[in-house]
Amino acid sequence: MEAEPLVSIILPTYNRCHTIPRAINSVLNQTYTNWELIIVDDGSTDGTKNLLRELIHDKRIKYHYKKNKGPSSARNFGVSISKGTYICFLDSDDEFVANKLIKHIFEMKKFNAPASISNVRVYYPHGKKIRVYNKKRFLVSYQNLIDSKIGSLMNIVIKKGIIKNLKLDPTLSIAEDLDLILRILESNQSILFINETLLNVYKDTNNKRLSSDYDRKIKNYLFLISKFQNNPYRLSNEHRDLFLKKFYLELGFFYCLKKDYLNARVYIDKGMVFQQEYKISIKYKILHFVIQFPKILDIFTYIGLKLWNRGLIKL
Repeated sequence: MEAEPLVSIILPTYNRCHTIPRAINSVLNQTYTNWELIIVDDGSTDGTKNLLRELIHDKRIKYHYKKNKGPSSARNFGVSISKGTYICFLDSDDEFVANKLIKHIFEMKKFNAPASISNVRVYYPHGKKIRVYNKKRFLVSYQNLIDSKIGSLMNIVIKKGIIKNLKLDPTLSIAEDLDLILRILESNQSILFINETLLNVYKDTNNKRLSSDYDRKIKNYLFLISKFQNNPYRLSNEHRDLFLKKFYLELGFFYCLKKDYLNARVYIDKGMVFQQEYKISIKYKILHFVIQFPKILDIFTYIGLKLWNRGLIKL
């Protein structure tokens, strides 16, 4: 009988003392047992270290504390010391469903896929949401990514060795998961999508936390746009332009949230200009119409944040 391959689970954390026990327990409850859990504490100051010292009793769990350098740096450190045949990631405020690992390994072996992503269940304070797909499984395409048809890109299981550099780009603090997936596709490797909810994602809809993040998100979207203009993923011109259109619209939306309506108009107009077919969501159509009326836009922004709090729209 073939031995079960070791799966390395990389769990970065930063000041998530109140949620990390749930994440750890979800790994301990896996029906697949040949795993190692590498917890990388990215400089927490909330007592995480003391909590985990009391909580961890399983030899398969390794804890490492390092200076704060961001989640990508923490994940990369975890990858560098991992011993598994497969790598996967778990955020410290989310949790695996009990059969996640065994399902991924089974499906990847069955279809000879070097990577896989599962469907997710997203929990908001006012309810939960599951994206609906028509197929039980399919291969992830560029168009799926452009249309945001895949729920959580960091929800990926990867076989080691499929690309030269499995690490995440530390210069990105948004879309680092998209960057990894595009590098996998650029290497002519397939990614299997499993239409089963194998991960529970918990959304923090704290407006204060979100608003303090606007400048960082804007800075990183500008960097992301510059990177895609250089096209390191060897995308077709059509796909590159569609990704850029998506980023222009999202950047314009964050400028709206910051009430910088001049820059918001510039980037939303850029996003609407491309001639390639792209499904524009209703929020951008409304934004494009009301961008000239700041008072109306203030009301729209207020309503938009309320809807996001209820999980009805995605920022």
